[in-house]
Amino acid sequence: MSAGDATGERSQRMFEFNLPMISLARLVAIVLCPAISQAEPLPPGGADLIDPAGKVTAWSGKGGQAEAVDTSVGKATRITVTQPDPDQPWTAQLRAPTTIGAVKTGDKLLVSYSARCIAGGSGQAISKLQQNDSSNTMIGVTESAKFGAEWETVNQPFLARVDAPAGSAEFVMFFGEKSQTVEIANIRVLNYGPAIDLSQLPRQRQSYPGRESDAPWRAAALARIAKLRQADLM
Repeated sequence: MSAGDATGERSQRMFEFNLPMISLARLVAIVLCPAISQAEPLPPGGADLIDPAGKVTAWSGKGGQAEAVDTSVGKATRITVTQPDPDQPWTAQLRAPTTIGAVKTGDKLLVSYSARCIAGGSGQAISKLQQNDSSNTMIGVTESAKFGAEWETVNQPFLARVDAPAGSAEFVMFFGEKSQTVEIANIRVLNYGPAIDLSQLPRQRQSYPGRESDAPWRAAALARIAKLRQADLM
C-alpha cells in the first residue's frame, strides 16, 4: 500500500467540509530567556495553492474519529487516533486539493496551519504534497511537526521535486504514528517560486515541556547557579 493510499478494508470514519564549558552569562541567559516558539510572519510573494472555500476530507483509521468542529481560531478538523501504526502513519490523514496554480520542480513551498493537541500529550503530523491520482507521486514532504495543547501556527518550508499542473495535486497530513486527538485549522500551502532560498521562509521551532519562562525548574536552577558558580573566591 502506498503512503497516499488510505483506502482498503479497514474501518474508517470520514467526513468533508468546506473550508529544534559554557560561560556563566550564557548559562543565566538560557535559564532566564528561553527561545520564543511563536511563529514568524509569512513573507510576501507566496501564491496560495489551496482554495479556502474548497473541501477538506479526513479519516482517522480503525477505531478513531474524524469530525468538523468550531473553535476559537475558526472551523477545524478534529482527528482522534486510537490505534496508531508508526509504520503506516497515513492510516489517519487529512486531504485538501490544490486547485489554484501550478508547481514546478525547484519551487520553494510553505505549508502553514493552526494546530493543537487536546489529548495524547504532544501532537504530531507529517505534511506532504502529492499527485492527486493513483500513483500518489510525492511532490514534496516536510519533516515531522510537533505541537502542544495551546493553539500555535506551524510553518514548514519544503522543496518541490516534480512538476504538478494546476489542479493535479493535493495536500495531505498524516497523524497515525501515535495515539492522539489533534485539531487542525487555517491550512495554507504557498508557492514562492524557485528564486527564494528555503532559509528565508519561516520554520517551526521545536519546543518541549518546561520551556516556558516561568517553568518551576528555572527558579531551582538559578538558586544552584548562585550557590555553585557565584561563591566568593578563596
